[in-house]
Amino acid sequence: MKPSNYVIIAPCYNEEKNIEKFINNIEILLKKNNFGCDICLVDDGSIDSSWKIIRKICEKKKNIKAILLSKNFGKDNAIEAGLETFCYNNYIIIDADMQHPIEKIPEMIEIYENKKLEILNTHRIDSNEGLQREFFSKLFYNLLNKFSDINIVVKTTDFMIISKKARDVYIKIHEKNKTFRILINWMGFKSISIPIKINKRFRGKSKYTFLNLAKIALSTFSSFSIFPIKVISYLGLLISLISMVFLLNIFINYSSNFQVITWQINIIIINLFFTGLSLCSIGLVGLYVSKIHNNTNHRPKYIIENKIDK
Repeated sequence: MKPSNYVIIAPCYNEEKNIEKFINNIEILLKKNNFGCDICLVDDGSIDSSWKIIRKICEKKKNIKAILLSKNFGKDNAIEAGLETFCYNNYIIIDADMQHPIEKIPEMIEIYENKKLEILNTHRIDSNEGLQREFFSKLFYNLLNKFSDINIVVKTTDFMIISKKARDVYIKIHEKNKTFRILINWMGFKSISIPIKINKRFRGKSKYTFLNLAKIALSTFSSFSIFPIKVISYLGLLISLISMVFLLNIFINYSSNFQVITWQINIIIINLFFTGLSLCSIGLVGLYVSKIHNNTNHRPKYIIENKIDK
């Protein structure tokens, strides 16, 4: 197998304990399969010794390129920095934390080339992320598939191969806070997804807390669906009907002098309910407005502080 003009793009953030092992494993795989391929490490503003280690690796190995971002812009922006900076025919996207199964790359390339795909996705088939995370992951993808204009395999990952054609279109989409794995498939190019098993981390801890994942999920869902806005409209109609029932109840109690709950308390309950709903609605609308604001302020999605390209 001798695929031509491939590059591996690996975003990393505080992976000082994994980078050398990752590079060694990749190079063993490349040599074993007679696979000529460059590697691009994108340091997403690490605050540990990741960049120092990356520089040393680049000094020793000619096929290793690297980008240092000025701060942590997020993995999706780090991936885009690698895609925009380097031009190849094909791109293999993989995390540097050793969780994506490197040994699957030869099989992925074979499927990608034989089927003449533009995008080869992967999706997790294991359940080693914990019950809570697994539940909300399935819920997110099911809601996204049902209430948006995109159809994506549940538990899809960033470990994939994309063509230059897909890359060129992706980087031309000038949207802030892109979610790479979702938007790359939204474009509609020929693609399939194959199952993989995620490895346990070699060293270190995951950078994605439940709160971070919730923020990403909310941002992604609001980018591809206006369903939450529709829900507010439906809730408004429903609450109007409920409020009429409450008012009727207050009137009956007042007319019959049979007051289990005083009309003042009923009014207070209704006001509290409406106040909470109004605040939630304003917050939800604010989320969509903030996305419009972010896409009109023309700030860069990332800033490159340093680059090693030999």
